[in-house]
Order: sequence, then structure tokens, then C-alpha cells
Amino acid sequence: MLKPTNLVFIFLNSSSSTAKPVISVVQTGVKSAGCEKRIVQLPLMCSENCIIPVVVIDLKSGAMSPIRGICVTSCCSIRNVLIWVNINLKCKVSAKHYICQIDNIYYCINKIYDMITLTQLEYIIAIDTHRNFARAADHCFVTQPTLSMQVKKLEGHFGIKIFDRQKQPLIPTDIGRRIIDQARIILSEAGRLDDMAKQYLGDISGELNIGIIPTLAPYLLPLFAGDFKRHYPLVNLKVEELITDQIAEKLKNDSLDVGIFVTPYNDPRILEEPLFYEEMLIYAQTGHPLLLQHNVKVIDVATPDIWLLSDGHCFRSQVINLCDLEPTNKHKLPFELEGGSIETLLRIINREGGFTIIPELAVNEMSESMLKNVIPFSDKKPLREISICYSRHFTKRRLIDKLAEEIKLTVPQEMKNRSRGELVLWK
Repeated sequence: MLKPTNLVFIFLNSSSSTAKPVISVVQTGVKSAGCEKRIVQLPLMCSENCIIPVVVIDLKSGAMSPIRGICVTSCCSIRNVLIWVNINLKCKVSAKHYICQIDNIYYCINKIYDMITLTQLEYIIAIDTHRNFARAADHCFVTQPTLSMQVKKLEGHFGIKIFDRQKQPLIPTDIGRRIIDQARIILSEAGRLDDMAKQYLGDISGELNIGIIPTLAPYLLPLFAGDFKRHYPLVNLKVEELITDQIAEKLKNDSLDVGIFVTPYNDPRILEEPLFYEEMLIYAQTGHPLLLQHNVKVIDVATPDIWLLSDGHCFRSQVINLCDLEPTNKHKLPFELEGGSIETLLRIINREGGFTIIPELAVNEMSESMLKNVIPFSDKKPLREISICYSRHFTKRRLIDKLAEEIKLTVPQEMKNRSRGELVLWK
């Protein structure tokens, strides 16, 4: 973004066709007493060997050329140097006309000086995410005073308070919440520019933050993560194992780029692209009555000795919906378990008895003896839909597409067929 201390105007003297340009940095102006000449006091503030945008104004025609750049070297006046621009005009009428033009330039510069920066938006989003100035500053790799100063400047620009500093942890004000939400959209759209350039150049690189649910992670991650990294070595994968609602929240506040979980989720702020459809199967202890039945219907598993995952897991909700269970009923189990791992349930069942419902991918790594304890339902084929999900204001489109392609290559072809069973909802 152009800043006032980096804007250079070259004024061309209108009295000669071969006028020499005078370099000046426009930030503040001082009007002269008369109209015959215009004297403007302008501070030049820049660093050595930097490129400064240049605007050429022809005082004869009033035309303003496109912006281009010049390099400031150590031979130039570098910091806090006053440059005087002497604009000679032929008549008072012309003087008034061009002074008016220059005043308009000052107005534009003042507006640029007050413009919001993307960095300021990044700071308020970091504060909203971490709810603490110190942690937000660490996240942004700046000092806390720097971050605080920029936030105060942004609040001064709007004339409102974005954060309620009296509350602990820190929370946004009502209007601050709306500004932060819009800031997320703006930064997301700005991020698309980089994504567009990379896509045009065929560059597949960057960081991809993935959230995946616990009932998928141990079975799906080993199938695609290694191959994806080998195919795209410049992509840094970061994976978090979280329940669905946590993933959705992080997608909406841009803490994650993409989520892999069970859908439909039915949130208008999240886009879903189905990857495959996983069958729900029965796993029981050796000798359990269900394994002795020739046909096991859904109604047969609505018994007190079914083991369930803890609250918050979408798979638990699907099992309850499938079997029409009352989750508050006391089950006839050795103890109550608040677990988030299917593998934990399987090991408990092997020792303590009972049964549970498992996803299809969990069968892939089972031993021969454990496979004998897995049976399907006879009256229906319940499925859960697995999707790749992202915010409506997503960036990294190309990386997400490549991830989806890699996952689809790793699952069996029949699991991509939506019509092979009946979808079980969880919300």
C-alpha cells in the first residue's frame, strides 16, 4: 500500500518545453502569500536504496502520468530533509488553477495517510483469536507496543472502540465484532491474489492447515498424508485432530484452511465437497449374540450393552440417530466411558464385552481374528458422508483441490458411490 512518506511528485515547469523535473515528497503544504509563485514545504522521509513511487504532473496541460518508481540512494537527502518546490506560473489565473490542483493532491494524500492497512486488520484478527495482546503480538512477530499502537490508530480512524479492554479475557465490542468479521473477509480476498499468481505460474507451495475428526484421523491420514507430501514437497501440511464443531469454528475464524469431517453440516458459512461415503458396521466381542445371528437389523442393536463415543463426536450422534437410542438411558456396561477414540472402544470390547458401531475405514488395519467380529446390517446399509470443507471466504483453492484429489485416489472406488446405501444424518 502506498504511504504518504513514499509518494514522490515531479512537477514540470510550464514556462519551458524542456523543463527539468523537481523531485518532491508531498505530505504537508504551506501556501505562499502571492499567486505568482507557489512554494510548498515538503519533508522527504525514506530509507536508503528504496524504490519510491513517482507521479509526474504537467503544469501546462494538467495531465498526471501513471505511477512509476525511482531508486533513492545514499547520495539523496534521506531523513527529515526539507525540499522546496518553486512553481513559476505565467499568470494569476493559471496560478489559481494549479494551486487548486495541488490542494486536491494534498487532500488525496491526507486520505491516503488515514487509510487502513492490511497489517492493522491482521492485528485485530490476531487479538480476537488469542484474546490477549501479548499472545497476539507473539503470533504476529511484533512487540506488544507496536501492535497496541496500530490497533489504537485503527480505532482512531473509525472513531470507535474495537475491543473492550475492561473484560478478561479481552472481547470485541458489538461494532468491533462486525469490523473484525469484515476484516477476515478482506484479508481472505487479499490472500486470493497470491493464490491466483501461484496458480497461473503452476506453483504448488505454501502452508495448508487441516482439521480432521478423531474417527477419521487414524484411518484416513496414513492413506494420503505421506503421498501428498511426496507429490508436493513445497507444501507444509499442519494437521489438528478436533471434533467437528471445533473445526467449523476454526474454519470461520481462519485458524484452519480446510476441514475433513462428516456432512451435511448445514452452516451457510462453510462450503462442503463430498469425498466418499463410509459404511457403518457392527463390531462385537467374540461370542456375542449379535455375531451368532444370521441377519442383524438396525433395531437389534438398540440394546443396553452398546458402547458409544463421548458427547461432541458426530459419529456418536449418527449411531444414536441410526439406532433410535435414548442417550440418557443407563447402559448395562462395566463402567461409563467418556472416550473419543474408536480404537479404545475396540480394546475395551475385546476384554469387557459388548459391541459398538464402527466406520468402514477402521476395518482396513484389523487382524484376521478381529475381522471375524465385524458384521454389516442386513436390512440397510447406513453411510456417513465424508467431505472436505472450507470457509466461503477461502483462499488456497489450488492446494485444497490437490488435497481432495489425493484423498480420492486413496479410498476404494466403491466408497465414492453415494447410491450404495442410505445416508445417516447427525445434525
